[in-house]
Amino acid sequence: VFTPVNCNDNNSCTADSCENGVCVYTPLCFVGISGSIVSETGAAVPTVTVSYSGSYSGSMTTGNDGIYNLSVPEDGNYTVTPSKNNDVTENNGITTLDLVLIQRRILNIQNLSTPYKIIAADVNGSNSVTTFDIVLARAVILDVSQSFPGGRLWTFVRSDYVFGNPQNPFPYPSTRTYSNLNSTQTNQNFIGLKLGDVNNSWDPNTPKTSAAGDLQFVMDEYNVLPGDEIIVPVKVKDFSGITGYQFTLSWDENVLSLLEVTNQSLSGYYGEHRTGEGLLTTSWMDAAGGAVTLHDDAVVFELKFKVIGQTGSISEISIGSELTLSEAYNENLELLNVIPTNGIVKVSDVSSVSNQQSTVYHLQAVPNPFSNTTNIIFAIPRDETVSLVIYDMLGKEVKRIQADFKAGKHQIEWAGDDDAGKSLSKGLYHVRLEAGNQAMGLKVELVK
Repeated sequence: VFTPVNCNDNNSCTADSCENGVCVYTPLCFVGISGSIVSETGAAVPTVTVSYSGSYSGSMTTGNDGIYNLSVPEDGNYTVTPSKNNDVTENNGITTLDLVLIQRRILNIQNLSTPYKIIAADVNGSNSVTTFDIVLARAVILDVSQSFPGGRLWTFVRSDYVFGNPQNPFPYPSTRTYSNLNSTQTNQNFIGLKLGDVNNSWDPNTPKTSAAGDLQFVMDEYNVLPGDEIIVPVKVKDFSGITGYQFTLSWDENVLSLLEVTNQSLSGYYGEHRTGEGLLTTSWMDAAGGAVTLHDDAVVFELKFKVIGQTGSISEISIGSELTLSEAYNENLELLNVIPTNGIVKVSDVSSVSNQQSTVYHLQAVPNPFSNTTNIIFAIPRDETVSLVIYDMLGKEVKRIQADFKAGKHQIEWAGDDDAGKSLSKGLYHVRLEAGNQAMGLKVELVK
């Protein structure tokens, strides 16, 4: 017969075991371990899994209040460990501005102000902050990767821990341990840190900081033929004292197929893993940790597309936040709005394209591949100064031809030579045709 046993501290008791087929009732008393999990700014961190292991094991998940409350058998040895890798938006709180701040610490330009920010910068868990952390964080910003090494997105620090050296906070305690636990423990709190977020921008309940200004990105309108290859320059305005930017480009994948993206005025990074869906992510920051100024209409990068849509189809090339949040930062690291003038590509027939007054609408090379000479054939809708520039696959300019042409169709013979008349080695070359503020390109193959 089971006789209830009183437990201290009003703890609950259970008794249920079996030995050699005989029921034995031994009371099992429980004590509590509770606390809260908040960010460095004090915001509650929900959906954190808080596990305990040791004499017994179990877990629970925090709600919107960030509070956990564990009930564990008395007199056991336990380790309590919080973990979280379930963010709906993996790069929430991680932006190019974080990369700028991490880079400035690495270059000894500017320290991160708290040990928690330094810990958050160590996204690979190496107990140091290096350029590799920037590489990994950029992959998450560009949506190329959905987590950091080990599947982590968050790390946690005991809230009562005192750092011996706040500028070198490694290692740090991310768990709590208990031996022969026989009384309830409260205020067992943790600080939750979103890895990669060193400016505390993660907080789903707080509106985005108001912007200090605007930065404009501009693309043009194009009238093209089915099968054309076009180059779309992405230009800027008001690009004065800028330290970084990021955004997502999108287009109709049934009309345009991205062939390549090429840096021009800036050395940006791109997430090309979803270009088949009409999505491209980009992130740029100044490599020296400073700010950059460009003249209006400077081309920061170029998009090369193959026109796969039929006559009458249209695709807008838009700048938005589908994968990577659209934003930029000035020299004071203040937030700027990205204001786009989106590009438009209209697929037309020859007669309708001929009536347009602003578009290079045809470019081809015959034969291609070639061994001795090829004819570069192009058509322009109005009298124009045309530049024909040829690059090798490393991006080095090898030949340039520039002249004034009348509206209509033209042909230039190229013998596979450079500006000095020297024969080039076999391989692929990029032909770029520029007329006014428009451009087109294609690849040709020299097979000697």
